[in-house]
Amino acid sequence: MNLMPGFTTKFSFTGQNLAVRASSAPFKGPDWPGRIEAWLHEYPHYLPSRLGNFSSRSRDPTVHFTQLVWATTRYVGCGYVSYNVIGYSKLPYMQL
Repeated sequence: MNLMPGFTTKFSFTGQNLAVRASSAPFKGPDWPGRIEAWLHEYPHYLPSRLGNFSSRSRDPTVHFTQLVWATTRYVGCGYVSYNVIGYSKLPYMQL
């Protein structure tokens, strides 16, 4: 599966964090605690000195966490979608 990052031109300074889960069985709903834990697992590797030079295009292993604590972050919203990948038999159930 190929996920392309998406950005909106309406809000040019809006960042997006995407988390993907795949399963062989249907999901029962969103896993908010699991997604938040994934962000928090980046914290031990976070270096505050990088905050001023943050780039959303960074390959830094803490880019998701950094985006949340960035100095100009004011609002955080969450949403999810579940879907099936047709023709992919091992893990056809996806959540984004």
